[in-house]
Amino acid sequence: MTSRSAKVRVAASGAQFTVTPDAGLMADPGLTYPIYIDPQFEKLRTKWAYSTSNGENNDTTVARVGRQPHPEGGNGERYRSYYDFNVSGLKGKQILGGTIRVTLDHSYSCDPTWVYAYRTNAITVSGGGRMAWTTRPLPATYLDSWEGNANEAGGCGVIQPDDDAEFSSTTVVTDLQHAATNAWPVYTVGLCACNPSNVGEDFESRWKKFYTDKAWLEVTYNSKPAVPTGLTTSGQACGATIGTASPVLKAFYGDADGATDSLVGYFQYRLKGTTTVTARTGQTKPGNNYGESGVISLGATSEGKTYEWRVQTRDRAGQYSDWAAWCSFTVDVSKPLPPTVTSTAYPDDGSSHGGPGVSGSFTFGAGSQDAVKYVYGWAGQTTPLTTVTVAAGAPHTVTLTPRRFGYNVLEVYSVDNAGKHSDTTGHRFLVNGPSAPLAHWPLDTIDGHNFSDVINQVQLTPSGTVSWAANSRIHHESTPAFTNNSYLSTSGVPLDTSKSFSVSAWVRMADADPSDQEPDLPTSTWTAVSKSGASLSAFYLGYRVHNGEPKWSFTLPDADSDQGPNWLHVVSSASVAPRQVGKWTHLAGSFDAATGQVELYVNGNLAGSAVRSVAGWAGGGPLVVGAAQYKVPGGGPYMLTYWSGGLTDVRLWNRALTMDDLRGTDASAEAGTNAIPGILAPVQVANWDFSGGLSSGCASPVSSSYWSQSLDLHGCTDPYSDGQNAGFTGDAHDDNDSLWLNHPQPDGYGAATTKTGHAAASGPVVNTGQSLTVSAWVRIDSLNGKEQVVVRQGRNQLDEGSVALYVAASNRWAFSVLTPSATGAPVWSAAWADSLEQTKPGEWTHVTGVFDASAGEVRLYLNGVRQQQVATGVDGGVSSEPFHVGAGHTTWGHLAGNLDQIKVYAGAMSDREVAALHEGL
Repeated sequence: MTSRSAKVRVAASGAQFTVTPDAGLMADPGLTYPIYIDPQFEKLRTKWAYSTSNGENNDTTVARVGRQPHPEGGNGERYRSYYDFNVSGLKGKQILGGTIRVTLDHSYSCDPTWVYAYRTNAITVSGGGRMAWTTRPLPATYLDSWEGNANEAGGCGVIQPDDDAEFSSTTVVTDLQHAATNAWPVYTVGLCACNPSNVGEDFESRWKKFYTDKAWLEVTYNSKPAVPTGLTTSGQACGATIGTASPVLKAFYGDADGATDSLVGYFQYRLKGTTTVTARTGQTKPGNNYGESGVISLGATSEGKTYEWRVQTRDRAGQYSDWAAWCSFTVDVSKPLPPTVTSTAYPDDGSSHGGPGVSGSFTFGAGSQDAVKYVYGWAGQTTPLTTVTVAAGAPHTVTLTPRRFGYNVLEVYSVDNAGKHSDTTGHRFLVNGPSAPLAHWPLDTIDGHNFSDVINQVQLTPSGTVSWAANSRIHHESTPAFTNNSYLSTSGVPLDTSKSFSVSAWVRMADADPSDQEPDLPTSTWTAVSKSGASLSAFYLGYRVHNGEPKWSFTLPDADSDQGPNWLHVVSSASVAPRQVGKWTHLAGSFDAATGQVELYVNGNLAGSAVRSVAGWAGGGPLVVGAAQYKVPGGGPYMLTYWSGGLTDVRLWNRALTMDDLRGTDASAEAGTNAIPGILAPVQVANWDFSGGLSSGCASPVSSSYWSQSLDLHGCTDPYSDGQNAGFTGDAHDDNDSLWLNHPQPDGYGAATTKTGHAAASGPVVNTGQSLTVSAWVRIDSLNGKEQVVVRQGRNQLDEGSVALYVAASNRWAFSVLTPSATGAPVWSAAWADSLEQTKPGEWTHVTGVFDASAGEVRLYLNGVRQQQVATGVDGGVSSEPFHVGAGHTTWGHLAGNLDQIKVYAGAMSDREVAALHEGL
């Protein structure tokens, strides 16, 4: 296949976006289908700067190039302009074409004159700033030249229109390839009136003014195909023994360009232990699809021999992947042939079906008539496989529920009368993304949710006193608080509990005996969510004392009867600890009607499971939050087992629940899935990236979160001065600005002897008594043997909690949580970095602290990696103190260095989520 370029027409109408390809290209008789319309890589400049031969500052409305003529205010001075482009996305790409396009606003000459483009090092000042004439000298690495004019002064008889200066020589392409190969984050272009021999800059006729915000880098690129993965021989994994001498080799053709690219597979196979290979050209497939070799005929002499094969792919731009590792197989045609697997619900047809938690039927067919058993399970499962016995050669149908979306593999092999195993058949199929909840009550004051279902707007109605507890989970917001005689209910929920269903909620238990200072667990059942039938509730999610032990529970009665039905109690394997009183805990219960599987999840972990031996029944009554229905012979039904404490974020599904629903998942090229957040994903309550800070003077940066909290800068002067010790700089971790504190800057600012610069919110931003996550990119300027605080909320007080992320006096990274005490000294619990060598002045480090209040655990992560030393048994406590950045308080703990991308979350991130946060995903 070949690539051709042509302009396309685009049009938008409502939610529809239409792309119309070039008619001439489409009429080409040599056109081969399928065709792909690929966008180019196009980046607007990230910043620009200029330099002048006389060191003169000028306004930043235009980018000047050349010698400024006297009629236009010049006095012989020369200008050069520079543009930075972010090219981090080109790392490892094959560059096919490139154009630097800058729009010309005005030229002194009425006729075309030359301007020259050079590649130089990155801009050293903030956007629109002036660099010294010798900082980035030109000529540098020559790229291309352009000749044009756009006189707008009127002296040419007409006002000449703007024109695009385009630099697209082969040198540009070659240089961009060098940048991509070496993973440059920034590509900088300087414009000069001087040619490569440094002649022409004194010609006033070459004077030009370019736009500062109309500079683009356009690149046509190709991604090198990934090494093929998922190698199978007639459906068997590498190293397997196969029952055929005519195998089909199959592999996953991975490519970062996805289905927009086309790949052909090149297979090689040989008898193991020999060097003579036989080549076979395989199928051509869109990227990120499986391709096959076709049938390989090994002949009768292959019996008992071992072969090996490998594969590489080539894309339509002619770039090859690396070879996959050799994959071996042994031929043994005497064993039973592998079974067939078919499914109408989840066919192996390359399209997505069903969804995780949605069951379907799978039929196994005997490959040999002497097969008497089928053994099956999901690829990679850690639990034992399932074995079913059948009449010789008979098929068998099972109902199974996929646990993941995207790529799934059901593995099945058969066993004959002699006990010989067939090869394993892998039934590969794609599963749709998880379906949304049937109903969802956030039960908070964010966006005025209150008691409303955000999916169907069904309102919950309070019975008894249901109040609102401020700041209980998310600061500045409230959640419902229940007493032992109040609940919420509604009849407008079409949840059929006779079929598969799931329910989840965040729960917070109140102290069952507040008369003493120690937290006390309930001695009876408390129900968080239930669904009423005529006599009983169809399910009870909450807390119960089971066999004398306090447990989280998900209970299903066998029947809607007051005549002593059997009860299935699925309880947590671990007992509930007193420290969990007052802490938010996530509970989820799931029932799979197809398999009878009942599961209880606590904080996203499978805490208990059982198989229901009877069919479910439909609870046709109201959904109840904070209580449940019971009936005894001759009386009732009654609302009992009231919840005391907080309940929020109640969700219902008409399917079984999966771990991906709870925990979320990363993107997977092999599975063909995007990253999705789980319902346990923490809520971002603050996010300061300091973008635009440099141009704002000392203005308070505002969080981009829903709550828009401001940070007041202490130690900043406007205009900037030598005596200040806080401010903003363009030298950031990302392409924006960062906060600098208490160390001199290259421009001379920040030389104050008092190092008390910091920032602070007007109050707290996160509930420090509950699970939380704080993170920041930090560049320490120097280590001084004193504590340097990144962020902190709370002080060392008897009656308040606190959290702090900092470099300790020992020069080691740490994250600490303070547990207050009403009777003794408060207790600090810290997680520490693995070594002192991880504290590196002058280098950006991503630092994350996690407090898992329900588990009582404090964790520290550096650059996305969890550190080994954690603190356990931690209770924490609520703080009413302001949130501080770059200091522990006004007078101590001041940090010398730079801070960027400070983010705060209500909730404890998992290891996977922290790693994704570090990667910017």
